[in-house]
Amino acid sequence: MRRFLKRFSAMLPLGVWLFCGAPMLASAAGPADKAAIVDPEVAQSDVDFLDAGEYRGSIRGLHGQAIPIGLQVSAEGNGEFRGALFRGGLPGSGWDRELRSELTGSRWTGPDTSVRLTSADHTGQFVLAGGKCQVLDVQGEHLGDLRKVIRRSPTEGLRPASESVVLFDGSPHHLASPVVDENGLLEVGFTTAEPYNDFRMHVEFRTPYMPLARGQSRGNSGVYIQQRYETQILDSFSLPGVENECGGLYRQRRPDLNMAFPPLTWQTYDIFFQAPHFNDAGEKIANARLSLYHNGVAVHDDVEIVSKTGAGKAEGPQPLPILFQNHRDPVRFRNIWVTPGTKAASRKFSVHSGPVVKDAPAHDLIASRDADPRFSTPAPTPPEAKPSSPPNDQPSPSDLIPAPRKLTENARPAADEPPGPIASTKPEAKPEAKPKPQARPLIAVLEEEPPSPAVRASAPPAREIQPAPDARPLASTTGKNVEEGNAIEAAGFTEESRKEAPATSDRINRGELGPVKFNRAPGRWNAGPSPIESTPLGQIGELLEESPSKSAVSNSLAE
Repeated sequence: MRRFLKRFSAMLPLGVWLFCGAPMLASAAGPADKAAIVDPEVAQSDVDFLDAGEYRGSIRGLHGQAIPIGLQVSAEGNGEFRGALFRGGLPGSGWDRELRSELTGSRWTGPDTSVRLTSADHTGQFVLAGGKCQVLDVQGEHLGDLRKVIRRSPTEGLRPASESVVLFDGSPHHLASPVVDENGLLEVGFTTAEPYNDFRMHVEFRTPYMPLARGQSRGNSGVYIQQRYETQILDSFSLPGVENECGGLYRQRRPDLNMAFPPLTWQTYDIFFQAPHFNDAGEKIANARLSLYHNGVAVHDDVEIVSKTGAGKAEGPQPLPILFQNHRDPVRFRNIWVTPGTKAASRKFSVHSGPVVKDAPAHDLIASRDADPRFSTPAPTPPEAKPSSPPNDQPSPSDLIPAPRKLTENARPAADEPPGPIASTKPEAKPEAKPKPQARPLIAVLEEEPPSPAVRASAPPAREIQPAPDARPLASTTGKNVEEGNAIEAAGFTEESRKEAPATSDRINRGELGPVKFNRAPGRWNAGPSPIESTPLGQIGELLEESPSKSAVSNSLAE
């Protein structure tokens, strides 16, 4: 019986869970746009959740060469989707950081339940179904296939060093006001019991599934360093990545790369912080400095924090505890530890491989389509009978869209409209309509040469914080000064392995391997080394000193 109920619940759409009040549905008593699912198994009941996520593959170029691309798709509720297309691969896993295209689309109802995404920038069409994506041109010609993938942070399950202070390993330690949920995960709204000056911190967090929420109301929390400087936590998957989105130094500096994973995926922050310096008179003489690795990729690399962020407390010489913000969204945490001291704060990862990638399991939409009322065929309505109106709490899409008004020459303004000027007998000249820019072929957009390094360097970065002349740089690090005992830096991230490891897309993006080039001649699309290959989840432990499953503070990556 229990097995039957589990299989049956996996076939129910999100709307049914919202209506019935699932046990793992947070904020069910609030507005619909604040409804949040915190359990990945419950989210499987929504077919939109199954189709959302990350895809990668390649399409055929003009000369037959393979052009790798990445695709991120977010569910917006009620069968609506938004997404982003990346040339070269996914962010942190091949993207050239040049071409990014916004996509929008919806699910088709009827026999074909696929999701169709298009863009105003180009004529490409993306058809999602069952964990696969077909890429088509405007004539419907097949250009290539993408597969849904699951990415994991290479520092997920990272074990603390011997000198570290464990804050949460399934049980709270050295925390004030911690609340642990029924699944053994830490809820928002707690602080460290002790203040910290310079430190290194590891945090694992998971944003909820909130398809109807938007902007800052979608999985919002944050790590408030000294209760003064916030590194934002948000479900900003597939968004451009700005100052108030995930990985951003709130309202002060956007992340170098939006490394947000889909909701209900475990993510990591590895924070290296040096507190500001004050003289005896209490005057600040050096700004705070921060390096932040989001899912293993540096999104802030030794940057200055020029002032407090947002609603943070005023800067001062006295250190304060670290706050994990309660923004009324059910973000969850696990595996949190901190290593205090200037030495820990000044060290950084010498090299990293980026997220670990594996193919996502395929799913059968047809099995869940019969249980989803959006795909059901309505019964024929007799000619005299009027269709029954939906309940007040479940308006139909047509009720949400106002009917267009038909205006004629003799039409009069409504009673609530101000009277207009007396019409002239001479017809007014209509302004010339500006022609809309025509969408370009997808292949032409993808094969466009990116800007040269000189042109790219001449463009000022968006709201980049420039270091002060007296700024204190973090100590330069290489694999030679990596201490034994630290899992991520002692195994797979040493100077010796740096020589043997294949060059990653992030080294390309930093310019270490020269500019990315696109070959228009017949042959393969050339972007330097290939993107990260698919890695079985069982081999993730090889990146660390030992398998994460052997650690007391780690959860299995295969869950």
